[in-house]
Amino acid sequence: MTLLAEHVQSFQLVAAERISEMRQKEYVAQRGAERAIAGQKLVDAMVHLADIQQKSDQRTAAITLRRAASVARAIGYDKQDELRQRLQQVIEIQNRAERLKNLKDQFAANHRDAKVAKELAEIYVVEMNDPVAAMAYVDVLNDSAWRQCLPLAAKPNNTLTEAEAEKLGDWLRSLAKPNLPADQQGALLDRALAAYRRYLELHPEQDLARKKMELAADVPCRKALMFGACSVARLGPRR
Repeated sequence: MTLLAEHVQSFQLVAAERISEMRQKEYVAQRGAERAIAGQKLVDAMVHLADIQQKSDQRTAAITLRRAASVARAIGYDKQDELRQRLQQVIEIQNRAERLKNLKDQFAANHRDAKVAKELAEIYVVEMNDPVAAMAYVDVLNDSAWRQCLPLAAKPNNTLTEAEAEKLGDWLRSLAKPNLPADQQGALLDRALAAYRRYLELHPEQDLARKKMELAADVPCRKALMFGACSVARLGPRR
């Protein structure tokens, strides 16, 4: 299956490269209004090419998007803001991959380095929304909150107990710092809400504990709504 996927991706890449080259020739050959139309087609072709390149090579994808942005500026294409955002995302992913490699090399040289382990875990949990991958470093962490809560984040949500769901929700909410990029903050808040909802599912009693949890869940829900990361309905009806 992996070989088939690689073959398909390779075919898609070659096809996208050829289409981009064809659009480039059309763009160079045209003048006036026709050049602008050809330029739009070239930009769209290069964006598609970058989508495929990004699956295996962030650096090449960034180069393609820079070329697309240059053409978009030249013809006044209205996708310039979108291209800038896409390029920034690719650069961030590329930089993150380089940071991960450097940190993994450091950790390989010293498997007891708690500081490096914490940095790796933070990248996986906060930036990549992948607590399962972060579990590779949990035994080395010297931060008690991370040692207790990271295994909970890596568990399926429907296996959490009431106490675990409350602890996990509070921890994830604490990680969603205001200075984080919107997508990262939104993902953390969304996971916190899922944990709080699990608590509410396990605690049907209309008591002070449930009311406290409903109120606690309100704060991340309001914030997550700003990022399109949650629906109020996820919390269940107020009782």
